[in-house]
Amino acid sequence: MSDNEMSLNKTLDILLQKLEQQEQDVSKTKQLINGLCEAIGREKMFDIIDSFTGAGRLRLKIDHDTFFGMGVAPAVKQFLKMNGKAALIEEIFDALSTGGFEWPKDWKQKLRLKNLAISLSKNRYDFVIVDTAKGNAYGLWEFYPDKLRERDKTKSIDKKSEVIEESETENDEEKKK
Repeated sequence: MSDNEMSLNKTLDILLQKLEQQEQDVSKTKQLINGLCEAIGREKMFDIIDSFTGAGRLRLKIDHDTFFGMGVAPAVKQFLKMNGKAALIEEIFDALSTGGFEWPKDWKQKLRLKNLAISLSKNRYDFVIVDTAKGNAYGLWEFYPDKLRERDKTKSIDKKSEVIEESETENDEEKKK
């Protein structure tokens, strides 16, 4: 890494720290405003939860009803688009819970995280699994255009195989006649 790149990285780190401090200050101000509103009998002005998704990452603003009334896949897609990159299953779970997601009735509370991971893993055409040191993260294919092309090639090959198998089955049936 060149001296110039190192200097730019150091400047970036300093700016990110400054931004995080500013965001914390804004959050404290919002809490004060909400406290004053509550004290005078008014409704809170900021019904927003700050969700940290890891050190040095963007803080997402997730309202209490962001994912309310949505299905699993659409809710996760929306979160991942908000996040702008892949997220660990725990991050996705926390964000959906914070955002008012209604978990399927047949998902027992203590198994929801596991069921969410299973659901996303089975949905390979919507979500890509990114193997990380901390475990599997899930992203959207649009985040990885090169991988998307690989997936589409595989999908195309699978369809061609199905067509060949169908035509072979039809030929076998005609021979039997």
